[in-house]
Amino acid sequence: MERWHPFSLKNYAKKTLTSHHPYFLHHKPKRSMAHHRGHRLVVDYGSYPYLVVDEGDQSITIAYLADNGIWAKKFDKYGYPLWNGNHVVLTDTAYGGLINQLAWPSGQWGAVISDGNGGIIIAWEDFRHSTFNDFDGYPEGSEVYLQRVDRDGNILYGTNGKLISSPATDGWHSIGDMKPDYNGGFYIGFNRDSTAEISVLKHFDLDGNLLWDKYFEGLYMEVCTTNKDGEVFVNINPTSGGSRQKVDFDGKSLWPDTLVGEINDELEYRWGGSYPDGKGGVIGVGGAGELKIRGVDSTGQYAWDEVDLNEQQQGLIGYAPDTKGGLYVCWTEDSMRIQRIEKNGNVKFNPPLKIQENASGTDIIQSDGGVITIYGRAYDGIANLYAQKFDSNGVKQWPDSGIAFHITEEEFLWWPVKRIFSDFNDGAIFLWTECCNGNQILLKQISANGILGEVITNIQDKKQPLTTTFKLYQNYPNPFNNSTFISFQISSREKVTLIIFNTLGKEIATLNDKGLAPGFYSPSLTLENLSSGVYYYQLKAGGQTITKKMLLIQ
Repeated sequence: MERWHPFSLKNYAKKTLTSHHPYFLHHKPKRSMAHHRGHRLVVDYGSYPYLVVDEGDQSITIAYLADNGIWAKKFDKYGYPLWNGNHVVLTDTAYGGLINQLAWPSGQWGAVISDGNGGIIIAWEDFRHSTFNDFDGYPEGSEVYLQRVDRDGNILYGTNGKLISSPATDGWHSIGDMKPDYNGGFYIGFNRDSTAEISVLKHFDLDGNLLWDKYFEGLYMEVCTTNKDGEVFVNINPTSGGSRQKVDFDGKSLWPDTLVGEINDELEYRWGGSYPDGKGGVIGVGGAGELKIRGVDSTGQYAWDEVDLNEQQQGLIGYAPDTKGGLYVCWTEDSMRIQRIEKNGNVKFNPPLKIQENASGTDIIQSDGGVITIYGRAYDGIANLYAQKFDSNGVKQWPDSGIAFHITEEEFLWWPVKRIFSDFNDGAIFLWTECCNGNQILLKQISANGILGEVITNIQDKKQPLTTTFKLYQNYPNPFNNSTFISFQISSREKVTLIIFNTLGKEIATLNDKGLAPGFYSPSLTLENLSSGVYYYQLKAGGQTITKKMLLIQ
């Protein structure tokens, strides 16, 4: 286990072991660069951000709305800014501000996916050729544009993007999402292409060349998900009823047109409430805020009776695949709950998992076959966030009270359409905007071990089960100026004492002196009005003692 020194280029170049990276911690460069406070990474000032994590190198790209267009910034998996720390202009259309205005309140203005090579592909509704209503000044139609930026920040589809829809005079072309085809291309669906009652599914290669398009009778199309065979699952919503369809890589329909009923997919969440089941079918959560789960087999037939949790659900829902063809769903009733639906429709947890009293939220991501969730607590401030991890059997992996993920004095945080993402090392990255702080776009990362800012690059660095571990980690950063974090892990409920003392053995601070549940902890330490030099911290629990030293530099 290694912690990166904030200013050590030698350590940065190694990048071989688990790391607390400085950019996810306390490094404070100039305002034009990313800067941090308490593990958070400040991306830029903007609104309605979309985020993509590249599965290959785990780099992070954020696309967001600026006053004069759509911008993107990129960071490596440790939080270091790429592209020389600058943003890239995806389009400088004069209607960037209008796109921002029309995104309220849903936050939806387009779709973004990885290009599979460290870059991103983005689609958005644009108004550069629209006519505007004399009454309210709003556009009477839109066009759909594509843009691609490669891993090095080069714009590939022209200065202001590539037009892929019919003219704005045909009306609004609402985007029904975009998905990779896992063969070097992607699918996108949208409505009103040529006529008001026609939706279209289009297949492009990475160079932006149209491979084929397929038209359906229906006012709206949702691209639900794709599988590794390049097959795409879609919902088509005609004026009455709805239907589902599966289309292969070459554009051939694989299911009959006579199917009635849609694939359960939460349309308001974008980014998919449905996932392939690994056998040619799909499993998903019902749309428009309804907590209904249903599977569809490889022939398009419903595989089992719909699981209805609506009586328990209040408000928004969240979901994540379970890696075995099923999925997890979460919702809030009297408190935040999680349920797992297996691929055969069986309900796993009876009763559903309860996060904590008065907890609320909808954010979960798959981790080690289980899930990580980020949630708030009604009695603890509207903007304070906590994290918890469950294994596949519903057993908590972190302290019962959760890990303090983001504690802030801000009164209001603004959530994008999707805000929790996998770091592809079984950890989670969380995205939000602080409206009260100049619309700062912020990121935080938590590892599979429950440590903020830890980047796991070696599978051996994932911690052992709680039943076998008692460990005190080196503080980070070290050396430090005033503030540092001390992480430790305990295997059973014990009275835990964590004290700080100087070279003379004089105790100068106590970080903990009470009983704690098994888990990982990372309290912060602030030493003010003390001279520079060596100090010691000591952990005592269950008859065991570990002592380490640290260096304060004022």
